[in-house]
Formats: sequence, structure tokens, C-alpha cells
Amino acid sequence: GDFEKGLATATPFNPAPPVGENCTLSQGYWSSHSEFGPASYNDTWAMMLADGANTPFFHSGQSYYEVINAPVRNNAYYILAQQYIAAELNFLQGADLSDAQVAFDAATALFIAYAPDELAGLKKADPLRSQFVDLAYTLEQYNTGMIGPGYCTDSEEE
Repeated sequence: GDFEKGLATATPFNPAPPVGENCTLSQGYWSSHSEFGPASYNDTWAMMLADGANTPFFHSGQSYYEVINAPVRNNAYYILAQQYIAAELNFLQGADLSDAQVAFDAATALFIAYAPDELAGLKKADPLRSQFVDLAYTLEQYNTGMIGPGYCTDSEEE
């Protein structure tokens, strides 16, 4: 519903700690700050398994970079995967994942079990699709600072 429409535009309103103080960054930030740009490189991407943004994302047949930048096209796999990747990068950068750990672990299990094409045709009311979208909502709340350690300030200018 409304969450999905607002995914790309959600902006936190809570005061946030400065960059580097255990804070989070949004999926929009991470999608543009890999080694492929277009914004300045955040080397947290280099901590991602073996191959940075080129690391394969579960059974998607795509890299982390391709998944976080994929057109969502109402596919709940990508709705969740993009928030999941941002949460993983936030965790690698030092942000406390405690408030989102249950959702992150549940999402991991779904990515082990499903590929994007298995979610592509599901209707809005489908229980599996709803599970993906609900987890995405929680992870998006974490990434934008509504839950968890809070959103990094001054991150978009760098």
C-alpha cells in the first residue's frame, strides 16, 4: 500500500548522530555510493563478502549492485532485497542491527528459499508477497532511522 509508494521518498525526521557514530544510511544512499558511483565511493561496499558490489546476491542471478539498483516493478523480491542490502551495509559500517535483526534473519531465510521470478507475478494480497513487503518495511524503518541507532546526518552531501 502506501509504504510501497513511499519507499524511495521516505525521509527521517528524527535527530540523528553524526556520520560514523553507529548510524544508518538509506537504500537510496547505498545504491549510488558503490564503486560504480555515480556518487563518491563508500568503501563499506568492499567489506561485502569477496567481491564488493559485484558479489552475487543469493539466487537472483544478479550482483548486489544490480539488485539494489533494479527496477522494482512491483516485485516484492526487489522491494525487500533493496532494503536488505542497505541494512547489511549499515551493519558492516558499524550500525547496531539489534532492532532489525529478527527481520533481517527472516529475510535471509526467504532469499535462501526464493528467486525474483518466484515473486514476480504475485498479487498484493498474496501471503508470501505480504511477508516480503512487511520485512522490507521493518528494514526500511531501520535504514532511515525510525528504529535502531538513527540516521546519519550530512551523508547526502558527501
